[in-house]
Amino acid sequence: KNSGSEIQENAKVAYHLGDSHCLSFANRFIKIKNTKCLTRPLVTFGAKAFHFAQESPNRYKSITSINFRKIPPGSLALLSFGEMDCRYNEGIIIAARKNNKDIDKIIAETVCGYVEWFSDLNAEMGHDLYFFNVPAPKPFSTLSPTENTHLAKTVSLFNLDLLRVTEKFGFKVIDLYQHTVNEKGFSNDLYHIDPHHLSPSILPKLSQYN
Repeated sequence: KNSGSEIQENAKVAYHLGDSHCLSFANRFIKIKNTKCLTRPLVTFGAKAFHFAQESPNRYKSITSINFRKIPPGSLALLSFGEMDCRYNEGIIIAARKNNKDIDKIIAETVCGYVEWFSDLNAEMGHDLYFFNVPAPKPFSTLSPTENTHLAKTVSLFNLDLLRVTEKFGFKVIDLYQHTVNEKGFSNDLYHIDPHHLSPSILPKLSQYN
């Protein structure tokens, strides 16, 4: 029998770039293209999709670009950004309120800029990109029913735009949302281990992506 270290050494690697969410699946297996892959996290703490949509340079772009470019060309790369953008007290909802802008427009600009930045970065690397979407949110007791509904709607709209834009660029989405959502648009409490992060126990559900 192979030891655990030998299995890891011989396994195909899926490089997982993201905020803290990529640590939830660190050194776990996910099946992509009928191949069992070991996830290797490359974390950019605090990074939002918004940071990649900005035209100007920032440290989140710099760190992520370094991580992206040190992966061997043509690798399988998983991307986990966007959950922090959709939180009620930061990101998209706050930006819409402060700038008196329609939330649909801010989501569209954010998602398009996010995916386009990675597409441009990938032109020289040729990685096989898969974008994780945002899991269904847990409702918060500190928020009113209206505010929680606004939160759930933001996540749903973000995911719809992510699917639309990634299809345009020829990338794929790994759908965390469908496995975490209940009939009211909130978390079904099957996989969340805290208000924002998922357990790696969801990974066997994510084996249909080719």
